[in-house]
Amino acid sequence: MKKKCFLLLTTLSLLAGLALPAGAMETATPDGESWRVDREVFKERFVNDYVEAHPEEVATFDPEGWFLERNGDWTTVEKYKADREMDDAAFRQECWTESLNGAAEGAYNAYIVEEFEKTYPGELDEKGIGWALMIYQGGGTLEERAADLEKYDGYTGGVEGVRRDLAAFYVMARSGVAYRHERTLEYRSQYPGSYENYDPDKGYEGYWAHQKQIAIDRYCLQNEVEWKEWKYVLYMTEDYPREQEQAAKRQEYPQRWPEEYAAFDPYAWFAGYYHDWTLEGYMETMGVDAEGFKTEMFLQWADKDPTGFFNGCCVTVNGTPIQFQLYRDLDGEVTGPKVENDRILIPLRAAAEKLGLTVEWKPETNQVICSNEQKTITFTLGSLDYSGGALDAAPFAEKGITYLPLRALGETLGCKVEWMPDFATAALRSK
Repeated sequence: MKKKCFLLLTTLSLLAGLALPAGAMETATPDGESWRVDREVFKERFVNDYVEAHPEEVATFDPEGWFLERNGDWTTVEKYKADREMDDAAFRQECWTESLNGAAEGAYNAYIVEEFEKTYPGELDEKGIGWALMIYQGGGTLEERAADLEKYDGYTGGVEGVRRDLAAFYVMARSGVAYRHERTLEYRSQYPGSYENYDPDKGYEGYWAHQKQIAIDRYCLQNEVEWKEWKYVLYMTEDYPREQEQAAKRQEYPQRWPEEYAAFDPYAWFAGYYHDWTLEGYMETMGVDAEGFKTEMFLQWADKDPTGFFNGCCVTVNGTPIQFQLYRDLDGEVTGPKVENDRILIPLRAAAEKLGLTVEWKPETNQVICSNEQKTITFTLGSLDYSGGALDAAPFAEKGITYLPLRALGETLGCKVEWMPDFATAALRSK
């Protein structure tokens, strides 16, 4: 039964964690806000105080018995210790701490609720409990929640116990809101103008408008200011550093690779990956002009964007990259170029489609015949000989995919083949 109660407390605490980023709580409680005491700090103090008050329990505690009662159906003491390289002392300490975890969680919940009610009298009954009931079980009453817990989980805390735990859920969510307000003040001081110029509703227009209300409800936000601060902190933490990095690259990359940038065809690159976009739609959405569009595409290439590279390699035909994610083997795995003896071998179907080839397979001779209106090239699997001369890497088949040497294929078709080490790219261009 104690275990059931502990599960409820733990679940509520985990849910409350949604409102606060990992590692965000401070080790010191802000002045005048005792309800924001750090949970782990409180629990550690609780355990230490309990040990001092009950030395006889510590002396008689049976860690193996406690462990097996809770975990004996899926592991043994010996295996558990061996997997974690724990000695007897460490095992005993861990079990003792865990045995008090439920009581520590309950004490923590009770404490923050009591302190919150001192600071904000009436708020829990006016807002907090209703919000927690809505988030945790979709509505209802405390009495209904208590009855469900008693019926299905053997919970014995009654209505007051449920109220305390749901109230703690609300308090922890509001602690997350307070934390984001503090972070907002820090960011505004560090980056003047960033808050005023930030639009929290961007991306929530039209069809997506309902997602804003979902977030407001979930994270216990009570007005538009709290909504903006929540979104602003997320932006400054995750997106702003990346935007600054990209802005620096837009200035740096064209200067670092002036010749490559001048020759780069952004429209060919775009055609290789953005099949679901129109050029006009992309430029309007991203807010870029023709030069900005070129820079964005060039950054993707120079940064070796994962969508354009496979096994650390990119293959382009007249500037358009081959999208290897579209090609899969018999196991359903994405196929792409392979490197054999420092030579690139490319999946035949991917190469054929980009080079305008028709392919014929002759199983009786183990040969692949590639042809267009001007050329016919014959490869034999496992052989270094082919119709154009000698190869330095033999073609082979693997999981239903035939791999051919890229340079031999391209040069025989009259293409210029260039390896660009700075961009990890094999570039084929028609002469």
